[in-house]
Amino acid sequence: MQHAEILTEIIRLPLSERIAVIESALVPVRKELHLTEITHRDMTQQMSEAAEALYTDYLENDELTVFTALDSEDFYEER
Repeated sequence: MQHAEILTEIIRLPLSERIAVIESALVPVRKELHLTEITHRDMTQQMSEAAEALYTDYLENDELTVFTALDSEDFYEER
């Protein structure tokens, strides 16, 4: 069933049934959004922990930051 057909059928329902259908359809959407939020939060936390774990390495080892010397230079792609 196509999107337009689904909407047409929902509109034909009495208001209370429309609300029930919409609420039922929102349950998996809410779950997916919640899982996405948790995944994003976990990934951000893991990246933060990894950055903290490597912080001293980057302070003490110049080889890890050698390319930052180029940060102030303009970069232009040549064709």
